[in-house]
Amino acid sequence: MAVMRSNFVQYLIAFLLLTAAPLRGWAQEDSEASADATEEPAADPAEEVPPSPKHLLTDMPESAEGVETTFVFPDNPKQFLTSGEEAEILCGFYNGGDVPLNVTRLAGSINSPMDFRVYVQNWTSPMYNTVVPPDTQGSFSIKIKPDLNLQARDFIVALTAFYESDGEMYSSTFFNGTVYVVESAGFLDMETFFMYFFIVAVVGLIAGAIFKALQSAGVVKKKSKARKVETGTRGAVDENEWLKGTAARPASGTPKKRVMRKK
Repeated sequence: MAVMRSNFVQYLIAFLLLTAAPLRGWAQEDSEASADATEEPAADPAEEVPPSPKHLLTDMPESAEGVETTFVFPDNPKQFLTSGEEAEILCGFYNGGDVPLNVTRLAGSINSPMDFRVYVQNWTSPMYNTVVPPDTQGSFSIKIKPDLNLQARDFIVALTAFYESDGEMYSSTFFNGTVYVVESAGFLDMETFFMYFFIVAVVGLIAGAIFKALQSAGVVKKKSKARKVETGTRGAVDENEWLKGTAARPASGTPKKRVMRKK
């Protein structure tokens, strides 16, 4: 009896050990799964958005040694711009260095006169990729067109030439100055129209108020209307037509002489 009881206890212990092993594995798997769920997923390198390329006029490189630039407004010696109209500016580029320089393109901007960092409009020329040898001068052009909605005022215009040599980028600003932008001929700004309309209306109201004040003060008198006298539709001769043939007015013709009869 004691042997059977001991065997039963051994079988029970073995059964508990066999059933506890899978339970421990399941619990470990559940804990690992929950830990994986709490971890943030790693970012996919393919989904990362590449940074946008910088504009040419941002963080411009320095000028190369020996480079000299000049400018010409061929169609506008007075150096003003017209809104909505295209203007061409020429750039003279002299390479005074020892190595050839590859001029890639020209770029420019119109900026606020109050703060140069405020860009109003940008322009870029087509790609040139023209090599200027040492001790040689080249000529390049850029066409700019101010926006039609720009108000007539002063702006700062900056134009720059970009070039390279042996993989090194350079830039030289050939124009940087104040330019007056005028409105296009025939273009009427609505703001200007309403401004003039408002001025005319205010002047009219002030003139009317002054005139009424002078009338009330007796300085200006109202003109009295002349009374019209009604007359008949016929002349004075026609009005006496009813007297024809009477003693008051004989009939028309040669009046007869009265003959005195002797008694």
